[in-house]
Amino acid sequence: MRPSTFSHPAFLLVTGAALAAGCSDGTDPGAAPALTFAVAPASVTDGAVLSPPVTVAVRDEDGNSVPGWSDDVSVSLEGGGPDVVLRGTTRLTPRAGLAIFDDLSVSGPGAGYRLVARSGNLAIAESESFDVHAIFRPATLTAGAAHTCALTGDGTAYCWGRNDSGALGTGDTRGRAVPTAVATPLRFASIVAFGDRTCALAGDGEAYCWGANALGQLGDGTREDRTTPQRVLLPGPARAIDAGYWHGCALLEDGRAFCWGDNWDGALGIGVADSVRATPVQVAGDHVWAKIETGYMQTCGLTDAGEAYCWGPNLYGENGIGTRDGLHAPTTPVLGGHTFRDLVAGGGPCHGETCGITTGGQLLCWGRNYQRTLGATPGTSWLEPTAIAEDPGLVDVVVGPGMVCGFTAGRQAYCLGNPPHWMLEPTEAPMPLAPALDIASLALGNTQTCVITAEGQAFCWGSNEDGQLGSGGASLGWDTPRGVWAP
Repeated sequence: MRPSTFSHPAFLLVTGAALAAGCSDGTDPGAAPALTFAVAPASVTDGAVLSPPVTVAVRDEDGNSVPGWSDDVSVSLEGGGPDVVLRGTTRLTPRAGLAIFDDLSVSGPGAGYRLVARSGNLAIAESESFDVHAIFRPATLTAGAAHTCALTGDGTAYCWGRNDSGALGTGDTRGRAVPTAVATPLRFASIVAFGDRTCALAGDGEAYCWGANALGQLGDGTREDRTTPQRVLLPGPARAIDAGYWHGCALLEDGRAFCWGDNWDGALGIGVADSVRATPVQVAGDHVWAKIETGYMQTCGLTDAGEAYCWGPNLYGENGIGTRDGLHAPTTPVLGGHTFRDLVAGGGPCHGETCGITTGGQLLCWGRNYQRTLGATPGTSWLEPTAIAEDPGLVDVVVGPGMVCGFTAGRQAYCLGNPPHWMLEPTEAPMPLAPALDIASLALGNTQTCVITAEGQAFCWGSNEDGQLGSGGASLGWDTPRGVWAP
């Protein structure tokens, strides 16, 4: 008996091909749907929500979503030890073939984690690996124009952000988006960033600076940018150092003040406004200083007796002498006869602000009035110390470009003003700063705000175009606090 044609291998091959091409009614059965991560998790800070939201898609062989798929999609975490936890909603019914998990977070730092997606009888899908970073725990923070620096408890310096002038101190000009150790064996007692450079004070009173130096603002006797810490050529040990945008100053242990850098507007306080001093020069007068503060272009000093002096260009009244006349030395005290226990200078491009806290605890400010609660039209200037309307009782303040932030006696943090970037909205009244955090200290840069919480963790927000927020990768930024990645 001849074998049936239906058993012929060639016929079976042709038939199989025809079935794969389509059915007699014109429909195409297609292949089974598959799971895929349309938005995979990215490396993130410990405990932070994965952003952008993890999205799992159910798709056909052509990559189209399968809107009719009704089985739940679940995700689970692979990797890490027993203390690692995936938090948030882990099971969803897809809509239009998509399951969007918008509240997932991973508690427990580590490397090489993966998410696994499951749904019905479909093959599982695995994400690319990602890391979860511990939150940095520095002792202090400081913020410049587009870089941020910190000291750990043992005095090790770390910086991150823009580095085209060497402000990170890493020995090169490559930017960093995560905290990176400054290239030095030195250990520091304090650190300050302003503009595109950084200065720090070692425990033995030696001062060091690095970064931009076209106007001699590093104080090392040169006018070349430096990518590693250079010793400031002071005549003796210092107890404090501060940096303005174009100049720097140090307070020596004997109460004398020395400044260096740009002196075209008299900011060095030597009695003339002339050019540049690449090595420190002594501030004129016989004052014994308790504190020296540098703002954007002005310099201020507080004497042992609590008398305040400011000098420099005075474009916005930041010298507090009742006029806009520049001063080239500390010859005229700030008006009002006040006795201050603290003095803080700040500002930025198109800004010049100074604030002081009297021995009676009153906060007074002068200079460019971008603080909308100061009782005057925004953009005007106060030429002498003036009380802030609706002061929430700030007893410890930081002055940034266009804003004042600080703490009440109960350590509640508030800000008021009109910041030059989008980290905060302009305030019509004092606004609590990051109320979800218990803030212990804060730093205001030109483009970023950073804080250390009472638990010792560092958070930043604002612009991140140069990686100055310390959470990996340059980006537009964010307006809510995110943990800085630990080195």
